[in-house]
Amino acid sequence: MRQCEYVTANTPDAFVNKYNRLCRKISKIGKVVDQTPLEGFSMFVYYEMSNDEPEEKPRRCCECENYEWGRGCPYKKGHVRVMDIACDMFNIPFEDGKEC
Repeated sequence: MRQCEYVTANTPDAFVNKYNRLCRKISKIGKVVDQTPLEGFSMFVYYEMSNDEPEEKPRRCCECENYEWGRGCPYKKGHVRVMDIACDMFNIPFEDGKEC
């Protein structure tokens, strides 16, 4: 099934961050099939959702907002590697403070 998302921001940096987060979100449920740039820093992103049931892949520490590269995770004790399976404190913000 085809879907559409709208991405907008006030600055190029903010647009890039929002666009990249949206593409990461879409990559987990389908794939981008088209894009329509609009005026300023805004765009329609069209994507196709897969008809298959999504496989439940384990989340990794490197995908988590809490993980700091080179420092690890404040919620896990000991050495935390980038590809360790994430703990219960896993989160990914994807739009202005909202979390998935």
